[in-house]
Amino acid sequence: MERVGNKTVRSGLGWSVEVPSIHEVKYFEGNKSLTLEIEGGRDKSGIHWYIYQPSVWVWDGNADNPLLDDKEIQSVKKRIREALPVLDMTIKEFTQQKAPPDRR
Repeated sequence: MERVGNKTVRSGLGWSVEVPSIHEVKYFEGNKSLTLEIEGGRDKSGIHWYIYQPSVWVWDGNADNPLLDDKEIQSVKKRIREALPVLDMTIKEFTQQKAPPDRR
């Protein structure tokens, strides 16, 4: 994996992860993309990130796109988990909650 600037990690396998703002992370694979909402939190160990999982995993841009299957979802999550630390971002958890758990 290669860090490209302050916001992007590119893999030699053809996928990349970009954090265009403190509110979202984008995963790219070939000509497809997937956008997930993120939110930062702080505890005694420092700043960490919650990544909100969509209720339906589908590629961006077209509601008719096929849903991602479980294997694809796990692959995307694994790649995001690997990429964000390259950008000095610690993932606290992937969550379906709208608000992160207690931030203490």
